[in-house]
Amino acid sequence: MRALATRRGRLLAGRGVVLGLCGLVIGASLLSSPVDARRRDADPPRTPAIPEPKGEAAAVDGADLVARALQEVPVGVCKETLEQELRAGRRSGPLCAMQRDRVLAALAKLEPRAAFGVVVQHRSTPQGATLILALARRCKRWPLQHPDRTVLNVADLQGARCHVERFSGPLSITARGRDGLRHEAIVDVIVSAEGHAVIDYAALDDAFKRLGFSGLDAFERLELGPGAWAGELDLARLRTALADAHFSWIARGRGVPALFAVRHPGHARVDEARAWAVEARLERERQDYRAVTRGDLAIQEFLERHPTSGLIEATHVRGLEASAGSVGDASSVAAPRPAPSAGAP
Repeated sequence: MRALATRRGRLLAGRGVVLGLCGLVIGASLLSSPVDARRRDADPPRTPAIPEPKGEAAAVDGADLVARALQEVPVGVCKETLEQELRAGRRSGPLCAMQRDRVLAALAKLEPRAAFGVVVQHRSTPQGATLILALARRCKRWPLQHPDRTVLNVADLQGARCHVERFSGPLSITARGRDGLRHEAIVDVIVSAEGHAVIDYAALDDAFKRLGFSGLDAFERLELGPGAWAGELDLARLRTALADAHFSWIARGRGVPALFAVRHPGHARVDEARAWAVEARLERERQDYRAVTRGDLAIQEFLERHPTSGLIEATHVRGLEASAGSVGDASSVAAPRPAPSAGAP
């Protein structure tokens, strides 16, 4: 009986293993099906456990909270300085260090669930920007930005003793137009599970056009995250840098000066580009004129290329002479047609 029970137990165990393997195979096939794969691609990654920081990275929101944090600081210069720092979320200098440490520790106890957006890395290129973002929580001291920075970074967390993890999920972008209007959270950029965010200007330009704008040209600045906790992108400065690079390219004899004048009409040196464009047009006109005198270019094609040319009359004459068998000097350039006299009919 004991042997029979043992064999029955082994048989049931074997069936359990087979059923378990079948379940794994079926589950794997469902997860890798095209429908589920498309659904996973369509849905943006969600991280409900990691909230997006609200407001400026380290600024304290609320006069009551600031007052409670500063209640142990005596009235004086340090209290005024620390109040300004808390409201701005940024250190002002090395003064009042001891009072600052006590206030930041007290503030962290008052707001134990506060989350701070941290920019681990930021790299800008003419095509866009790449960032690595993180989230600091459960800090023992309230972190403040360095005076020379506009975002909170890893160095600002020294002494704060925060729990740092990668930020992931949607990062909202607020666009500030040339007319001064702000368009809140107009588009989102999905941050990967590793905290990597890619800001592609070409993709944003297409997205803005689909929303009815004229593309990136309609905006002066982009704010990354609520309150620009992940930084700002100065599009006006970027356009100036690109225009300067374009001009230096034109100055080296490359590119089309006329296109520069059209694309950057407000550039400081656009008049030089327009002068180069006129010189280039006149040179093309002279080259086409010589081609006509050599018989390499038809008169009608010349007229289509240069309808307002001062060489039109001379080109007609040259064409007639060439048709009659008389070829003139190809290097000569005739003067424009003279204006009729006052007594002419």
